[in-house]
Amino acid sequence: MKISKSVVLFVVLAAIVALPGCGKKDGSTSSKSSSIDETKPITEIKAEADKMSVDQLREMAIKYRDAIKDKNAQIDKVMAKLRDAGAGAAMTDEFKGIKEEIAALTTSVKALKQRFGVYYDKLMLSKADVSDLSLE
Repeated sequence: MKISKSVVLFVVLAAIVALPGCGKKDGSTSSKSSSIDETKPITEIKAEADKMSVDQLREMAIKYRDAIKDKNAQIDKVMAKLRDAGAGAAMTDEFKGIKEEIAALTTSVKALKQRFGVYYDKLMLSKADVSDLSLE
């Protein structure tokens, strides 16, 4: 039975995308601001957000939005490395490192999105304009 390289690459990429929550959380992001912390408990984030003005909420939401976009750009770069490595690299140490890097970045994005959501939801409750806070 002969399997094409593109089928193997597709299966490997699908596995990587399907396993994003399996990575270990490794601390706060190295974003532009030290106030961004992907490990801070959501309860603490909510408590802090309850005390913030709309402008402060927007500032934090923008910081998290930008950190999420930065991490997504990093994921795109790593995925490009994976595509460049080809199907034959599926069992190499380099592939394992790329897979771990993607898992860590995906876990980081998930944590950042959860924290972004706290600020975004507070802004929505305040009926503030959130049109500039798209994660796309």
